Amino acid sequence: RKYLRKMAAVDASASEDQLKLSSDYTVDIFTKLGQGVFGIVYRGERKDGTPVAIKQITSESMKETVDGMEEIKILQKLPAHVNIVKFHDFFFVKKSFWLVMEFCDGGDLQKYFKKLEGKIDVAVKVDFMRQLASGVKHLHDCRLVHRDLKPANALISFATGQTVLKLTDFGISKLAEGKANSMQTYMMSTSLGTPCFMAPEIFKQEKYTSSVDVFSLGMIYSGMLDSEKNKGDILPLPDGPMIMPMPIGMLLAQPGSNVKVSPIVSSDPEIVKAVKGVIHKMVGANAGQRMSSTEVKTHMDKLYDSGKEDIHHHCQ
Repeated sequence: RKYLRKMAAVDASASEDQLKLSSDYTVDIFTKLGQGVFGIVYRGERKDGTPVAIKQITSESMKETVDGMEEIKILQKLPAHVNIVKFHDFFFVKKSFWLVMEFCDGGDLQKYFKKLEGKIDVAVKVDFMRQLASGVKHLHDCRLVHRDLKPANALISFATGQTVLKLTDFGISKLAEGKANSMQTYMMSTSLGTPCFMAPEIFKQEKYTSSVDVFSLGMIYSGMLDSEKNKGDILPLPDGPMIMPMPIGMLLAQPGSNVKVSPIVSSDPEIVKAVKGVIHKMVGANAGQRMSSTEVKTHMDKLYDSGKEDIHHHCQ
């Protein structure tokens, strides 16, 4: 009923380059910010001139309507967090849902690394890793499994004068019903995600838990460490020569696989060795032996605190 009331309340008008969703929000339909799993994201404006990001989810079919409502339900239930893109409002206009969200002026993590060709100090990378872990832990604390964590779904905001990472695109996220402490036993089986960052249990089409997000986060960390030699691409690759690169999760899904991720070498700085040690505990083939997002955040907070002076120096 609340969705129907919201839909009925909207009286949209359009111009050649703008779509007015309400008296408060206008979409610039020629300024595309990106594309998620189920929709296109445009730049928009609040009536006071504040920029916003507005995601369009088409609703031509019943499935698309259900998908749109599901994402709205997730965003409405999710408590605010500094490392999660803020949800403002939604409208139903021209057979589409329009989700109004916080605008992040720094683009996504993949583009940020690519622009700098991966030449980012390790202290800053640790800060980014800490922020990502904080966002993922918040989702899991709220019984939400993202299921498509990747660099393109981590946006960057400079609004506060700091570099703040924010997770976005909850189009295929899954809200676990029940008590928060039942999260680890909540099982899902839909095979969704981005292959390069997907856990082996998804490739094996097994039921899985929130540990799939921990695996994906570990893949992002590994790709961040190797980004300079990959010309800025955050692309996790297995150690050793390969005829054709394959997703690490797919390789780990093979019986008897001994693929290695981010091997620790003697020439690594101590902080890199420490990060790789955490990664190894995030990306194991056995989901039950992986760290939880809480444990990852605890480790990354400690690494961040140990190198805080270097991080602040490089972030100025």
